[in-house]
Amino acid sequence: MLKTDGKKGPESGKEVLKASHEAAEPSALELREIMDEAGDGFYETDNNGNFTDFNDSFCRVLGYPGDEIRGLNFAGVMDVNSARKLFEAFNRVWVSHRGFSNLIWETKDKRGNKRIVELSAYLMKNHEGRKMGFRGIARDVTQKFKTMDALRESRRRYEREFREGRKARKRTKNLLDFVPYPMIVFTLNGKVSYVNPAFTEVFGWALEELVGRNIP
Repeated sequence: MLKTDGKKGPESGKEVLKASHEAAEPSALELREIMDEAGDGFYETDNNGNFTDFNDSFCRVLGYPGDEIRGLNFAGVMDVNSARKLFEAFNRVWVSHRGFSNLIWETKDKRGNKRIVELSAYLMKNHEGRKMGFRGIARDVTQKFKTMDALRESRRRYEREFREGRKARKRTKNLLDFVPYPMIVFTLNGKVSYVNPAFTEVFGWALEELVGRNIP
């Protein structure tokens, strides 16, 4: 069973990995080659969750050199809370014999930078049905989540600026309403956006009649 201490790509790759637990298992070398071509990280662990085999892409996903990953445990590249959640996920695989996919985990690379990894894991068995460890795919989705965060922040900033702008326009309108002489406000396109009550009183045109129109 997985210990807590110790040191998605193209669908074809995922289907091959899943199929390996439903039919005759392809060799680790075949899976490594498939995952390398897909750009996904492929890994295998022993029953304790220590890495025993992996491809070059897996090293890039975790941000560690290969010689430091071998024998390392997932718990060695994440904080305590993330390691506990990951242990629970692997433990469910161990008990139920059912794998998981597309789970998101936060890890830290060798420099201490946070990475967001999409992970899958399946139970490995020998021909006698004996549990031999775990096998799965890892994908670095850090940039994807950074882009999503940036879009959310941009939306929040736009909504904040829109609210503030609307308040400013309302304050300006309130001030212009009390100006005793005619006032008219145009957009950058030369269309009427506001006339004050004094304008209506002098010229007879209400805002509803002029708004959005060009005045020669």
